Amino acid sequence: MPSLKTRFDVMNAQESAQTDAGGSWATPTGVESRDTFTAYVAPSISDPPTQAEVQAIADAFEAHSQHLVALINDLIDRGGLKGP
Repeated sequence: MPSLKTRFDVMNAQESAQTDAGGSWATPTGVESRDTFTAYVAPSISDPPTQAEVQAIADAFEAHSQHLVALINDLIDRGGLKGP
C-alpha cells in the first residue's frame, strides 16, 4: 500500500490536471494562531442566555477563526489552495 504522502501527491496531481471550478481564495487577514486548542464542545445554553454564555461562544469562535486563517494561508503558501 502506498504511503499517505504518495497518495496525497497522486491526488494532488490528479486535481491539478482538472479544471479549477472553485476559483481563487483571497488571502485571509487578521490574527493567525497555531497554538493548541481544545475542540469546541457546545455548552447547554440557558433561556435567556447569559452574557457569560454568549461570551464563551464568541471566544471559541474567535479562536477557531484564527486557526482557520492560519490553515488557509498555509494551504495557499504550499499550493493546496489556489491563491489570489
